[in-house]
Amino acid sequence: MANAVNTKGRPATFATKKAVVAALAEVNTLSRFLKLQLVEAGYLAVQSVKSEGRGRPAHDYVLTGKAKGLLNLAKNWK
Repeated sequence: MANAVNTKGRPATFATKKAVVAALAEVNTLSRFLKLQLVEAGYLAVQSVKSEGRGRPAHDYVLTGKAKGLLNLAKNWK
């Protein structure tokens, strides 16, 4: 993801910081694949939420400090 602009192959999903900010603003509606990319980049953290009864625990995605700082910077972008 760091070399997203000038690389061969499939272009990265989050090539710019503005694309990351747009995704973080709508983190609840993102696909699992995009959420995992944001986890790898350090913008999201995964928390397991124990559900009542049997079955797999649900995954809750929360913003990290890195993501919160980026969202605060984005407020000043025009």
